[in-house]
Amino acid sequence: MHNLSSALISDVLDTLGVRDSFCGPQISELWSGAKVSGQVATLRCVPTDKIVDNPYQGLFDLFKVIQPGEVIVIEAGEQDSGVWGELLSVAAIARGSIGVVTDGLVRDKNEIADLKFPVFCAGTSPLDSSGRQIAIEMQTQVRCGRMQVNPKDWVVADELGVVFIPQHLVDEVFKLASEKQLGESIVRNELAAGQDIGEVFARHGIL
Repeated sequence: MHNLSSALISDVLDTLGVRDSFCGPQISELWSGAKVSGQVATLRCVPTDKIVDNPYQGLFDLFKVIQPGEVIVIEAGEQDSGVWGELLSVAAIARGSIGVVTDGLVRDKNEIADLKFPVFCAGTSPLDSSGRQIAIEMQTQVRCGRMQVNPKDWVVADELGVVFIPQHLVDEVFKLASEKQLGESIVRNELAAGQDIGEVFARHGIL
């Protein structure tokens, strides 16, 4: 976990030629102030109209493999039912997961907010997933909003949105982002002192 913003991370990815890193505006924080940064574990759900004996088994299987510090990323797509809720959040916290990102809908908004468990989603729904959607595979590539996401990628999510870092670039992105954060602090101080913005930009290349 670090304090680097999604905007800072996306700027660095731009410089590395990764122009597509943002999930899109449809996925946002469930509760105000939610932030998360961590390695990704994935789950894919699909629509169903069948009532089965173990409708949540796919979710239960994921809880057996997630590691402390991981963020669960769930592909749900345009489905009306909630794919996540309060009790799943409680279980995730106990397993050491630090957040959830999904392109689907979520139940129990207030209860999750009380837990201070970071969740980013496309909205809320009162509907249960049983007989409406089912988890079919985990730790494979999933689609989340505009992004294709792989296990072990890194996600940074805050009030501005959700950004993914490909696994092979994580260390380089963090190094460059930390350097840029320091540079922005210098630029901020110079601008606050009244220096010409054009000259400051020419000197540092940061705005």
